[in-house]
Amino acid sequence: MKRFLCILLAFSAALSLAGCTQKHQPKEPVVFYYRTAINQKNFTDSMISSEIRDIYGMSNDFGLIISEYLKGPKSDKCISPFPAGTTLQSADIVSNKAYVVLSVHLSTISGAELMLACSCIAKTILEFSQVRTVEIRASNGLLNGQESITIRAKDFIYYDEFASTGPIINDESVDPTKAP
Repeated sequence: MKRFLCILLAFSAALSLAGCTQKHQPKEPVVFYYRTAINQKNFTDSMISSEIRDIYGMSNDFGLIISEYLKGPKSDKCISPFPAGTTLQSADIVSNKAYVVLSVHLSTISGAELMLACSCIAKTILEFSQVRTVEIRASNGLLNGQESITIRAKDFIYYDEFASTGPIINDESVDPTKAP
């Protein structure tokens, strides 16, 4: 009788575990930030645009998410700010700081182009609730003459649409530069 109960218990446990496993993990949205595809007629648009991606079971794998990010945008409103061939060499989060090492391709850009690329990936990484600072390096290369670029969440200045269009009164925009 004990043998029968043990077999029945083992069979029940196996059956309940089989019901818990899923072939597909639920969709988990992540915001990826890229360079905005340039619109020559509207200079007030932000240089950084976002797209939402659904990731499957990657939410606990920081490196895998960054590798997916580096594959580039799927939307035509965004373009990758990174040189072709840029790959992830390593990624880690320690004490609210993300450390990201990209391939040497990153060191082939400089100035505003490099800062835009670093800002895009940092803004993406700062979406992780445990990250407050991002340190970016290029494998075997310097970035604007430095070993790394560090970006904090508070380093971003956000675009204030109200400041450029003026207040909205009766569904009409008031131009702050023109007197009534």
